[in-house]
Amino acid sequence: MHDLVRACTTTIADSMPVEVQEAALRRVLDHYTHTAHHADRLLNPHRTTAALDPPAPDVRPHPLPDAAAALAWFDTEHTCLLAAQHTAATHQWHATSWQLAWDLHAYHYRRGHRHDRLTAW
Repeated sequence: MHDLVRACTTTIADSMPVEVQEAALRRVLDHYTHTAHHADRLLNPHRTTAALDPPAPDVRPHPLPDAAAALAWFDTEHTCLLAAQHTAATHQWHATSWQLAWDLHAYHYRRGHRHDRLTAW
């Protein structure tokens, strides 16, 4: 996320109740988890998949038509996905944390991100 957007969002979020902040954060993580899951299925359709709960009602996973789009999405969002996974781990949202690690595995392997793969797990 751009630094100015992050600063503005943080300022607004600080004035909201903790429950609202947590719900918004969970929606962001849900978006990343479900989109990464779909992207991983496109990159590695024969891999055993982890069952995810359905996305929250206001969450719209990013549509990805094919493996090339999935790879491009991972390339674009990689830093945010690692931050999302770190955030999930920090909040002890263990299911989200390991699901993101699982769904990043094929991408990390394809791109040679060995250190990121190790960090995610």
